[in-house]
Amino acid sequence: MLLPLNHNYLFPFPSLKMTTKLFEDAPHEVRRLALFIHNFQKESDRGASLMAGSVIDEVLKEIIAGFLINKKESLRLLDGFNAPLGTFSSRILAAYCLGLVEKHEYKELEILRRIRNAFGHTWSDIDFSNPKISALVRQLPTKDTNLRSKYHNSVANLLGELIYRHHEVSQSRRKLKSWPKKYGFIKRNRKSKSET
Repeated sequence: MLLPLNHNYLFPFPSLKMTTKLFEDAPHEVRRLALFIHNFQKESDRGASLMAGSVIDEVLKEIIAGFLINKKESLRLLDGFNAPLGTFSSRILAAYCLGLVEKHEYKELEILRRIRNAFGHTWSDIDFSNPKISALVRQLPTKDTNLRSKYHNSVANLLGELIYRHHEVSQSRRKLKSWPKKYGFIKRNRKSKSET
């Protein structure tokens, strides 16, 4: 059972018990999205932004990990101290450059990242009415006029796409490959040494 995500509707999940019962027979991805939306809607503007950034970051990590070779070295790219793909920003860029997200999704992810950073890097008590944040929210693709609805629906729509993307991407997982050996350079290099 997949609920449609449209641009003008926030899911009314009055309780976690109802949400769990409503989606108990649904695929894992639907249950995961429903639980996220249930908790997401209860957050303050700052909390919603930080929560969305964190969850989307984790989903991007799963997508990239599902694409890379299935070796522990791949996970070292994504996790651990100084992991090259250990930040939200680097994961967004990598997912786009590897062709794992579409251009419009990349742009939306960048906007969500900037909103998350605006909330996360200030001591002030701010919300979506802050001029810097409201200007970013207005760039999101949904047609809502209410900033909070626009933000929530954009996140829900994008996250719904990304949660399923992992399965699609894993069908194209990279595999270790034996590459043809090219000895021409080595021969030339040896030849030039003997000539000198």
